[in-house]
Amino acid sequence: KAMKVLDASICRDVADREPIGAGKTFSADVGRLFCLTKIFAEQYPTKATHVWYYGNSERARITLPVHSSPWTTYSSKMIYPHETGDWHVAVFGPDDRVLQTYQFKVMALQ
Repeated sequence: KAMKVLDASICRDVADREPIGAGKTFSADVGRLFCLTKIFAEQYPTKATHVWYYGNSERARITLPVHSSPWTTYSSKMIYPHETGDWHVAVFGPDDRVLQTYQFKVMALQ
């Protein structure tokens, strides 16, 4: 039942299952960010979960279906201008095991 993340990015938008404006730092007026993940699953259908953290505080938990392999999917989160600093998205497999964690920063407006 192996599942792994083949590729992922934090980005400003997604088009045709490709990241637009991917990066590690974003300005506080970014509005919404996306976590795009390409997942390999030995068995499907199954699910993966994106958990968005601001610091150590969980801000969103989105369960996404995985219908084939490899499967590309994404979640998004509104980022408010006061939510500056360290963020990360943890990608969980169907057994609630963390497959991968992606860190990014939101920078205060100058």
